[in-house]
Amino acid sequence: QPTQVIAASKSGTNGLHGSLFEFYRSGGMGARRWEAANRESFVRHQFGGTVGGPIKRDKMFFFGSADVFRHTSNLVLNARYPTAAERTGNLSSLLNTATPIRINDPLTGQPFPGNVIPFSRISPVAAQLFQLIPEAPQPARLTDFNAVYVKPQFDNSEKYDGRFDYNINEQNRFFARATVARLDQASRYSGDVPGTHGSSTKKQWNQTVATNFTSVLNPS
Repeated sequence: QPTQVIAASKSGTNGLHGSLFEFYRSGGMGARRWEAANRESFVRHQFGGTVGGPIKRDKMFFFGSADVFRHTSNLVLNARYPTAAERTGNLSSLLNTATPIRINDPLTGQPFPGNVIPFSRISPVAAQLFQLIPEAPQPARLTDFNAVYVKPQFDNSEKYDGRFDYNINEQNRFFARATVARLDQASRYSGDVPGTHGSSTKKQWNQTVATNFTSVLNPS
């Protein structure tokens, strides 16, 4: 459903006014997740302020604001990592399940003897990927998680606004506004490799400028 949002920026007045704000939160007071060894690292810090006042009394005014956001945390996730035997191609444990799973040779269509893939047949890409994934113990069941890994997250965003108002006379008014905003954040992850691998980040600057001139031609 279409949505319309109308926002109005604040203007200065004949008096000098300002404000400050700050919000801080730390993960030190949070609870530890049941599967994690330690509390999650979490820091959220948001601060800024506003200031506005006259340049020329009853004629010209200014107003500015700043909003800064800093957030860092570690996302704790569960995974099913290959065991030491599975890394070498030994998938014989798949035969010891209620519904045995047999691995077939794609070249012959026949099962690998003992469900063991020859090491020479393991893809070099997979071998390199194994170097990024820690070894994990054999899970109680094939589909059970056997590892906990951490993905770092961050959001370092900020926004600055400035506005100028000019009351030319009783019939004519003018204002100009400029906004500069920076976005620097880790937005999402794919895959189960620990660390920053597979991360998607956003880094961008946004600038907007708006002006307005209002003239009353025939006051009633």
